[in-house]
Amino acid sequence: MLMSTQSLNPRLFTELVFLLIIFVSLGHDAVLSGEEVSILTYNIHHGRGTDNKVDFQRIADVIIDSNADIACLQEVDRNTARIDDIDSLHMISNLTGMTFIFGKNLSFQGGAYGNAILSRKPILEYSNLPLEKLGEGEQRGMLRAKISLDGDSYIQVCNTHLDHRSDPRERLHSIMQIKESFGRLKASTPVLLVGDFNTSPKRKGYEEMKRNWIDAWLKVHPLKKGYTIPSSNPSRRIDGQFIVAGADRLIPVEARVIKSNGSDHLPLLIKYKVVRP
Repeated sequence: MLMSTQSLNPRLFTELVFLLIIFVSLGHDAVLSGEEVSILTYNIHHGRGTDNKVDFQRIADVIIDSNADIACLQEVDRNTARIDDIDSLHMISNLTGMTFIFGKNLSFQGGAYGNAILSRKPILEYSNLPLEKLGEGEQRGMLRAKISLDGDSYIQVCNTHLDHRSDPRERLHSIMQIKESFGRLKASTPVLLVGDFNTSPKRKGYEEMKRNWIDAWLKVHPLKKGYTIPSSNPSRRIDGQFIVAGADRLIPVEARVIKSNGSDHLPLLIKYKVVRP
């Protein structure tokens, strides 16, 4: 006996229709593998929360509770004076059981500062791209990892943290360098760009990224704001995830901003369905 659509949960019905549309649009040679990958992006503010306490257990708990397969962190300190010379990445890695890579962008207070990627899945290769500066300001970079999803399926995840100042020229300069680097990748695997972009919708930096890449949040929530900062009373969406390549093979199906007082930013988690060619 066929089930009436009226008896289906509305959310389940919507997801079924969405996946059917994907299948038809891709043709019979592509199928959903059933595999999912959840990716978290989180500016951790060197571990300092809204209570002004540095607490890496709190950061690890966010990652664990989110069930993220891959966690991309920005504003990561390692062995600096302001975190009492703690190697925060080793601590978070031990607490979460995830392996990590680190992209050092500058030396700071006797230690290092930059971006990190933690993963429950094998990291096959990685590199850190220093972003050329137009003038004075913080050295920025983009950390890239090639990650194995299930042995014969891969994803490239790129993690960055762009300039925070109101003048958009430095951000735009970084975005153009990132865009150029993607042009050299010749990627045969899906590519994601995630991070703290320090630019929100309708601003120049965001519009430039949206012109070139797909905002994964909007694919799931076209009408929701998705604010990520400030964490105590969020009013802007500056943290995000963009599908750079392989949009037909990496389908965002869930997205949520996670409440936490572990940083001045809120973490953003997006779950993707993997499509096999």
